[in-house]
Amino acid sequence: MSAGVWSRLRDWAAGLWDRHVRFREVHQQLDHMRAAVAARSAWVDEMSDDEVAELLHGLRQCIDAIEAVEAAGSDVPGHPDGAA
Repeated sequence: MSAGVWSRLRDWAAGLWDRHVRFREVHQQLDHMRAAVAARSAWVDEMSDDEVAELLHGLRQCIDAIEAVEAAGSDVPGHPDGAA
């Protein structure tokens, strides 16, 4: 095997190893982030259907109120210029 072929093969293998290490670290970070999200949202899994329905109803009311204020042309009720 010539020196040029050996050098290219070594560089190729080193590149593969570098990508493996880099992606392994990224996947570890992703796994940690997934675990954190699962821990923060675990309370949703424990909710009953009635609690979920109540939560969604309250959310819809909030969205409707925001849309009504935006449709009125002011972001703060009672203040036409939007100042608080």
